[in-house]
Amino acid sequence: MIDSEIVVGGYLRETTGERVVGKTPPNTDAPWVRLTQLDADNVTGTTEVEAWHDYVLQLDCYAGKGGYANQLAIDVRDALVALPQDPPSDAVVTQVTFQGQVRLPDEGFEPARERVILTATVKARAA
Repeated sequence: MIDSEIVVGGYLRETTGERVVGKTPPNTDAPWVRLTQLDADNVTGTTEVEAWHDYVLQLDCYAGKGGYANQLAIDVRDALVALPQDPPSDAVVTQVTFQGQVRLPDEGFEPARERVILTATVKARAA
């Protein structure tokens, strides 16, 4: 297995230059992406037990103060699409698929903060 939050988070920070974090940062004036692993399913049919996994990730793309989050989500999605061709050195990635991309403002902020939630599955194994 890989630590998908570390591997994918590092890749996104390097390729997009954006803040990618595991929890909401103290300063929310600038855009950020909150990355959460929702699941890690074993891919059946492989010869090595627990070799390949489908990592289901949620990427909450937040606008900075007064901003719009859609372009950040597009940039993150574009970077993830390229991940199989340019994986980090500690992982082999064969596929990235998307199950959703919804614009859902976060009502926990006053006023509500613009947010686009991407749900992606990254098929990967350790290098």
